[in-house]
Formats: sequence, C-alpha cells, structure tokens
Amino acid sequence: MKSAQQGDLPKNEIRKRVLTRLVASPLVVGPVMLGFTAIVAGWAMDLKQMALCLFGGLAGMMVGAGAFFTKWMVSGQQVAQDVLTEWEKEQSQSHIRDLDQLEADLTEADEDPRPEEALKDLRALVATFGTLEKQPQNAAWPMIMEVRMQVEALFEHCVRLIRQSLALWETASRLNTASAKDPIMAQREGLIEEVQTCVSQLSQTMVSLQNIHQVESNTERLKQMRNNLDESLEVARKVESRMRQWPATAHHDSKTE
Repeated sequence: MKSAQQGDLPKNEIRKRVLTRLVASPLVVGPVMLGFTAIVAGWAMDLKQMALCLFGGLAGMMVGAGAFFTKWMVSGQQVAQDVLTEWEKEQSQSHIRDLDQLEADLTEADEDPRPEEALKDLRALVATFGTLEKQPQNAAWPMIMEVRMQVEALFEHCVRLIRQSLALWETASRLNTASAKDPIMAQREGLIEEVQTCVSQLSQTMVSLQNIHQVESNTERLKQMRNNLDESLEVARKVESRMRQWPATAHHDSKTE
C-alpha cells in the first residue's frame, strides 16, 4: 500500500540515483580507472612513455564516458523505473514500521483497547482492498480503483486521528484534576468514535465490493460507495481540522475565563 503520507521521490533525487547507478557500472568504472591509473603512472616515466600513458589514459576515460552515455540512452529509462520501484518499496516498509510502532504505543498507553483495535481493523481492511488489483479487470475497474484510492485516503486520515487521540491521552495523563482532564478526554472520545465510524464504513464498502458480480449492476453501487466514502472522508477532514484548531481555542477559552 502506498501511503498518502509518503512523498514522491524528488526529480533531483531520481537523477542522482540513476546517475550513480550508471556510473557504478563496471563497463564505465573499469575503463575510467584504467585510464586514470595510466595517466598517474605516466608522470613517473620519461617523456615518450609519458605521452603514450597520457594517450592511453585519455582513451580509457573516453571509452568509459562512451559506455556511460550508451547505457544512459539504452537503459536509462529502465534504471529510472527501477529506482522508483525501490523507492516505493522503501517508503512502504518505512510506513509499515511506523504503523507497527504506533500499534505498540497504543498497547502500552492505557487500558482502552479501542484505538489499537481500530488500527488493526483499518490495516486489515486496507490490505484486503489491496487484493483488488489481482482480480480480473472489467468495465468497472477504473471506478473500483478510484474507490480504493478513497479508502487509502480515509485510512491515512484515521491514522492521524488515532495518533492525535494518543497525544491527547498522554496530555491528560500528566494532569491531576478532573476539570483539566475531562475536556481533553472528551475530545479524545470524539476522535475514537469518528475512527470507529470510518472503520464501519470501510467494512461496509468491502462487503459491497465483494458482492459485486455483474458489470451491469456495478455502476450505481460503485457510485454510491464512492459518495459514501467521500462523505466519510470529508467528516474525517473536518474532525482533523478541528483538532488542529483545538489547542488555540482551548487556550483562548482559558484566558477568557
């Protein structure tokens, strides 16, 4: 799964990795190193031998440069594609490690199992949605893929809400009085309930997709799924936006009191 949090590999970084890979080819490095060695060795010889070494060294470097440009023209695009594939794999593995760590943090945080269970359900549902790519394509395929992209976007929003719920719990755990804790825990409760609602929505979407068999009946049902996911995603965004504004609002309210 490609996370929405994962950035695209910058063009400069792509170019750097591709050039590094092409330059590191034995067909490029070998002649260049031999040429350089010949030039260095030539300085220790007489004038005639030095000229031969310089000529041989320059020739070796030119052969290496020629091999580089040939590889660039012939296989540069494939190398770039390989670099992108490796980057996506690295990002995916990094994202999985982050989610594993979040799951561990939730387990250690308190005795409330809901955020941890919601995260596990979300990961399982998104992984199941990923199997859609292995199914035979049909006329509804573009819309199914659009639904899957919405699912992944909703997943990332839910993960951020879960992280925020953990941060709220950590804040509340440092406070001593109920009057200080209660507003924070109420805010956390709202986040957890929203995540649970999204989990239910994703589960319903999965069931609907698994029950689709005929192309003729796909279109309307997929449109309804897409609309439902749009609504859930919009609600998740609003909740996340309110959470960003909440600390400032709470600070202002405390001043006015």
